[in-house]
Amino acid sequence: MKKSMLYLLICVLSFCSCNVAEPIFISNDNLKFKSVNDSILQFSIDSYIYNPTKLKYQLKELFFDINYDGGKIGNGKLIAPIQIKPKDTIALPFSCNLSLAQLQKKHKQILSKDRVDFYFVGEAFAVHPIKSIRKGFELKIPYQAKSFISNNMLSSDLVFKHIEIEKINPFSNSNPTKSNFRIKIGIHNSQSFDYKIRKIEISLKSKSTNRVVLEGVLDTIVDAPSLQTIKIPLDIESNNLNILQNLGTFFLSSDSSKYIGAGSVTISIEGYDFQIPFLQEFDIETNPFGSIRVNPNIDGPDYCSAYQKIHSHL
Repeated sequence: MKKSMLYLLICVLSFCSCNVAEPIFISNDNLKFKSVNDSILQFSIDSYIYNPTKLKYQLKELFFDINYDGGKIGNGKLIAPIQIKPKDTIALPFSCNLSLAQLQKKHKQILSKDRVDFYFVGEAFAVHPIKSIRKGFELKIPYQAKSFISNNMLSSDLVFKHIEIEKINPFSNSNPTKSNFRIKIGIHNSQSFDYKIRKIEISLKSKSTNRVVLEGVLDTIVDAPSLQTIKIPLDIESNNLNILQNLGTFFLSSDSSKYIGAGSVTISIEGYDFQIPFLQEFDIETNPFGSIRVNPNIDGPDYCSAYQKIHSHL
């Protein structure tokens, strides 16, 4: 009888211990945009968590809403059941949906800050050898949203691969300090869905002189089909005085020179417009016959710190 009571007491204590500590969120990784259907952007992402307890259990189900600034912008769920080991860090694979309508309302606010907080609110169902647990949760997820979105929508495949000069109008409007160019840039859409490019604004800054040498805008709406490379016309205005400071490397020789391009691309997904900032360091090889080869520098500046630095001087 005493042994039975002792066994029952151990079970009760073990039962209660399942509620001692929740998993700790570490980071997100491996975001992949999947598709756009009925104004819903679908993507997958891995969320790394740490189990601080000595308990081993299987996480069977997990559903949650994605909230920002007091409103729901999407939802998500665990893709498949997964074993959670004691004192271990593990990646949870999630399938998520974002409402384009809600995201459009909030995206400028989200991108105006280096870090914002999203809230995952939902319910988890786990199975432990002692018992099954179904529990609600609310988790604050801090994001470096500006760099996170930019790096995934404007990553290494969505940069200026090759620039062609179509025409040059030196000393435009009899102004010796300005010249106009029409160029074409190649951009590759690596996403699994089509979108339109409505606007591009870019300034090109010499890394050596810290001066803006070119500023350009997109002059027409361009379709960007999924997994295709397109050529986009840009009207460019140069600052001849700043170019003269780079006379040995800019447009006059085959030498490489380092530049930083900063600006924004406005894309339209199913009629919803999103303005996405970008920052990219380039090694530019030029020659006097109108060919410019642009090589993105993957070891260039960190997005957030460099974006703030370059715009503080513009």
